Amino acid sequence: MLVSDEAKQSSTATDVAFELVGDVSLRGLSRSVRLHKAIR
Repeated sequence: MLVSDEAKQSSTATDVAFELVGDVSLRGLSRSVRLHKAIR
């Protein structure tokens, strides 16, 4: 599952790790979004 930087920062889950994917341009958004891969 991919999550935004904001979602990663607000997560309180202790059994989830996050791996940086990088800044990604998404259709319909004017700026890139920093994405992380959520890993259990």
